[in-house]
Amino acid sequence: MRHIAVNNRNIVVICNWKDIYVIKRPSYPLNKIILTILTVTCLALIPVAANAADTDPAKGNQPASIYFSHDAIEINNYQNKQVQNKQNAIKAEQAAKEKAAIEAAKAKQQAAAKQESQRQKQAVNQNSHNTTVTNGANTYAYATCTWYVKNSLPWVPNTLGDAANWAVNAATQGYLVNSSPSVGSVVVFAPGQATAGAAGHVAVVTAVNGDGSITISEGNFAGLASNIRLVANAGSYRYIHP
Repeated sequence: MRHIAVNNRNIVVICNWKDIYVIKRPSYPLNKIILTILTVTCLALIPVAANAADTDPAKGNQPASIYFSHDAIEINNYQNKQVQNKQNAIKAEQAAKEKAAIEAAKAKQQAAAKQESQRQKQAVNQNSHNTTVTNGANTYAYATCTWYVKNSLPWVPNTLGDAANWAVNAATQGYLVNSSPSVGSVVVFAPGQATAGAAGHVAVVTAVNGDGSITISEGNFAGLASNIRLVANAGSYRYIHP
């Protein structure tokens, strides 16, 4: 900051090579003459100020501005505002960087969670789609839902009949049958339940969910050889346990 001061009646020129401030109190003719001389001098300094070393290179060379004021408080307020604007810009930049870092971390966590969910789903599919029967041959009609469940759960006997009759027949043969699902049990849908046809439908329970639903693995559903599906109202169906 460079100060050019004239003590006659407090006429002051302040030049910081970017902005030129003139505080004037032209109450007397002499003051007006001096003020005119100082103003011409300030105008001559504009090219010098525009090419000063502290000019912002990002904005290019900017011509100096001249501010005339009757009160130095106005100039102080202006300078304080410039400082505040610069501080606000720095804070905004820091906040933007912090926000970007938080979003990047969140995206990384979501990607990891999605990857883990896919891994678990693949594991369920591999376990539920077992096609090797180790407890005798599978005598149910090929590619039906009963055939699929027998292949997935070798402990299921071959003597349960059509899907609609599995719960009754399994209870008769000594298996535990109730309305409480468990992972690895057989869910039996009566005709019309969960889109089951006239012969009923059976599937393997792969997960019991906290919202009262179950996840099942099934065959011969909606034209698909195998399928994973979420079914609500788990307590509405019958379950056969090993």
